[in-house]
Amino acid sequence: MPSSDDPQYKTRNRWRTFICTIVLGLLLVACFTPSPKTYTIGVVNYTSALNSTFDGFKAGMAELGYVEGEDVTYI
Repeated sequence: MPSSDDPQYKTRNRWRTFICTIVLGLLLVACFTPSPKTYTIGVVNYTSALNSTFDGFKAGMAELGYVEGEDVTYI
């Protein structure tokens, strides 16, 4: 076993520490990267007279940039 004064041992130890630090950093970045937020909107519609209101709501959401099936779902 090489002694801790051996230059090769110190070099290997530095590389191991460097690689472990890089791997740990990548894991932490992957864990804390936010996932895209999706919204689910439930609609209670007792009569077909309100269908046009609901269609207008969906059109307004689309104008704001929400895409049905990707970041907003209607139930």
